[in-house]
Amino acid sequence: MSTADGSVIGVTKIVDHGPDASRWNLVILGDGYQSAELATYASDALNFANTLAATAPFNTVWSAVNVHRVDVSSTDSGADDPAGACGGTGATAHTYFDATFCHGGQIRRLLSVDNTSALNVARAQVPQMTMTLVIVNSAIYGGSGGPVAVFSKAAGAEQIGIHEMAHTAFGLADEYSTYAGCSSGETGHDTYTGAEPTEANVTANTDRNTLKWGALVAAATALPTTVNANCAQCDAQASPVPAGTVGTFVGARYFHCGLYRPEYDCEMRTLGQPFCAVCRGVISDTLTPFLPGPPVIDSFSPTSGDPAGGTIVVLTGQGFFSASAVNFGATPAVTLNVDSDTQITALSPPGTGSVNLTVATPAGNSASTLATQFSYVAPASMPQVTSIAPATGSTSGGDAVTMTGSGLTGAAAVKFGALDASAFNVDTDTQITATSPASGAGTVDITVSTGAGTSAASAADRFTFAVPAPAVTAVAPASGVAAGGTSVIITGTAFNSASAVTFGTTPATGYSVDSDTQITTTSPAGTGTVDVRVTTPSGTSAVVAGDQFGYQVPGAPAVTGINPSGGSAAGGDAVTITGTGFTGATGVQFGTAAATGVAVNSDTQVTAVSPAGSGTVNVTVTTPAGTSPTGAADQFTYGPPAVPVVTSVNPNNGAGAGGDVITIAGSGFTGASAVAFGTNAAQSFTVDSDTQITATSPAGGGTVDVIVTTPGGASATGAADRFTYTTLGLPSVTGVSPNTGSIAGGDTVVITGIGLTNASDVSFGGATALFSVDMDTQITATSPAANASGNVDITVTTPAGTSANTASDTFTYF
Repeated sequence: MSTADGSVIGVTKIVDHGPDASRWNLVILGDGYQSAELATYASDALNFANTLAATAPFNTVWSAVNVHRVDVSSTDSGADDPAGACGGTGATAHTYFDATFCHGGQIRRLLSVDNTSALNVARAQVPQMTMTLVIVNSAIYGGSGGPVAVFSKAAGAEQIGIHEMAHTAFGLADEYSTYAGCSSGETGHDTYTGAEPTEANVTANTDRNTLKWGALVAAATALPTTVNANCAQCDAQASPVPAGTVGTFVGARYFHCGLYRPEYDCEMRTLGQPFCAVCRGVISDTLTPFLPGPPVIDSFSPTSGDPAGGTIVVLTGQGFFSASAVNFGATPAVTLNVDSDTQITALSPPGTGSVNLTVATPAGNSASTLATQFSYVAPASMPQVTSIAPATGSTSGGDAVTMTGSGLTGAAAVKFGALDASAFNVDTDTQITATSPASGAGTVDITVSTGAGTSAASAADRFTFAVPAPAVTAVAPASGVAAGGTSVIITGTAFNSASAVTFGTTPATGYSVDSDTQITTTSPAGTGTVDVRVTTPSGTSAVVAGDQFGYQVPGAPAVTGINPSGGSAAGGDAVTITGTGFTGATGVQFGTAAATGVAVNSDTQVTAVSPAGSGTVNVTVTTPAGTSPTGAADQFTYGPPAVPVVTSVNPNNGAGAGGDVITIAGSGFTGASAVAFGTNAAQSFTVDSDTQITATSPAGGGTVDVIVTTPGGASATGAADRFTYTTLGLPSVTGVSPNTGSIAGGDTVVITGIGLTNASDVSFGGATALFSVDMDTQITATSPAANASGNVDITVTTPAGTSANTASDTFTYF
């Protein structure tokens, strides 16, 4: 009749193996089903999907396929069945896709629909549709395999559908050797004389060496495998070889002779037969790229949790869609939810130590690596940020910012306002080093999140993003040949978004912005001394002495002196090398060992840091023009390392519980292997330079010597290295504000006093409160609920004891 007789109801995904963007999507439509018959249609579609899933080779690649059922109601049930030459009943039906038997007016079984309408509906409902198949609600045998595969509900309907699907989706040809019947010759279908067919499963070629499926043919199999003695009739001979043998069997694509099929029988010749090996290969090759791989965990947060379990962990990665389990070591998650193919939310089970986090899907398990380890750790105290340095940075991000505070161990996130830090590292429980993200101009709070919570915003954590103009601080090398072509590294600040680099007034031959502080460029041709300048949307760098570049003819380097001419066997000495031809220096060697920290100060001076060594060695400089010759003037002698000397400690006193950050000044600290407070090792220490160490005091008592040990020995003791442990006094409460509150609790109360540092408990008449120590003289607490109104004493407990009750600590519940 005509299309659109009915309506499109909607779509249901009946086989779901993952995101449509990654899978082969089969869309099933129904035609000739009235509204009351849609439940039958749903059953028909599911039966087809189940049959397809059990059919080889689909059963081996089934996870590559998604199947979508689109519900479409038709005005009438059935399909058009023209009478006349086709011998139909003459019935007509108003259906949505105009299903019609006897397409073309010759063969009744040739069942078709309006392909354009069917494809449009399929794409509208499933934008990533790969193939469309229509089930027609008629018991008359029929089907077709054009742009849309079509089949009816005749006996063996699912096999009809699979056969027609093989035409539409995989380009396979019919392997029939008859068109209308075998009782007489079929005009035009006796012998094929055309070109080699494009379909993978039929051929006009029987040459073993060039046969398209020759790799599947056994050497003992004759080619052609069967021959039709009378090409005017069908070939009724039995197979001369066992079923499944691949060869060239005469008769295919409706021709008695001239075309050959790969096997004696196949789904493409007889419904219900297995697909031949060639057909199976085509189908498998088509679907294999859509198979999901094993799941991959890219990251998860947080990376640690309470040993008691109950931590919500969000995993990101890929291939999660069909996840059946998330395991913490050998223990499954308490609960899991597959949020998407790239995210799972799981609840950690109880556990101890570090365990591997894995995801299990039908495609396999995710790999276990160091990056997938989840650590069970005891809950930490609330993080607190007490200072940041520097407090300003570029809007381009990339600035290294050091945060100090407390409770920073186990930090899972560092945010600049609402933005995540580009990277961060927890140095100690009191320090984090983070890299600022790119941001608009303005001031934000830097917050740290751990398993215990997120640090409160305060004036101490404020960071300001500013848009700076670029600044050039140095160019290396500072000179090059007049012809240009010298690779020059420009260092400075605010280089991101650089739009130009000039040498004087001449643009650089080319440049690359390596980072916000470095550009690598190539000098153009030039003469004399010019300024190298960088331009960004914020402006052009100012002219400074550090940006000058001199054009000259390079000569081979020569070393005329070094200062000092000797140093420690441990290395680390700053050495100034004088001579000529140092521009463009690429390396400095102390004997065969490379120096570090090489800086070309000018064409006549290089500074470098000596590596470890022994005896007397020659110091050589290498430039593009060569390596300096050796001689007496370039000799450097290694001596034994100096014994370290401590000249001061600051502060020189601290708590008996330890934990104070102490700055140790002196000399010979390079290579320090230990710092001791009396006989107790420092909790931690950092060698800031040869003259300074930062250490954290251990617990102790009385006055002790701070001793530094290096390969040169241990520092001698004396008055300058003395550190005195002080004893904390009992805390005392001198005031509370407000001093009244609801018996329901929840009031914020500021407690003032002395000796409040390291408070471990705040009590309202015996009821423990939540609190934070703001400073040694102030605590902020939240009042707990009370059983009745009345007065209670607020007490504070520290390692030194509990504050005494006084009138100043009274709090009244009402």
